[in-house]
Amino acid sequence: MNKRAKAQQGQAAIEAAKVWRQVRWILIGVFATVFVTGLFLTGILPPRKKLTPTDLAVFAQYDAIRHALANEQLDEARRAAETLAAIADAKPIYTDPAKSVSGSDSLAAAREHLVPLSEAIVALTRGRTGYLVMHCAMQGCPEPCENCPMDRYSAWMQTSREVENPYMGLKHIKCGIVSLDQSAR
Repeated sequence: MNKRAKAQQGQAAIEAAKVWRQVRWILIGVFATVFVTGLFLTGILPPRKKLTPTDLAVFAQYDAIRHALANEQLDEARRAAETLAAIADAKPIYTDPAKSVSGSDSLAAAREHLVPLSEAIVALTRGRTGYLVMHCAMQGCPEPCENCPMDRYSAWMQTSREVENPYMGLKHIKCGIVSLDQSAR
């Protein structure tokens, strides 16, 4: 092969390498876009939209229910649940369990009905500043108990770092830890 052919072949290889680098960066960009979009769609990385006034009202009543149950105040929990159930724009995912809490005849029943509401509230506030997802750690629990019933219950949401477990009442009100701190976001 002569010098000119070798030079042309070398130039073609350089051009092919440049094209490949461009294609590679385009593919990386597409992959990154698809990956981040997937995170948004699965809820792992929720969009950063503000809570609506209705959402804030729902959370305020949920927090009142949670606080009342933690302090074994069934009548207060029922009143807050009635208020939540009456919020006109609220979705059934919040109002249906609230109606069940408001109709509960015992703390145990109210706590059972709080589970789906807590799950919905955790989903509502996920990724938003100022909300703490709490749960019982079982191992490493600050207030371990024998035959702990917390495996029947879900995580709950609160804004204060002072643990108030709505499922355990005054006997083990401090049972739980912060499992997701969204306050620094």
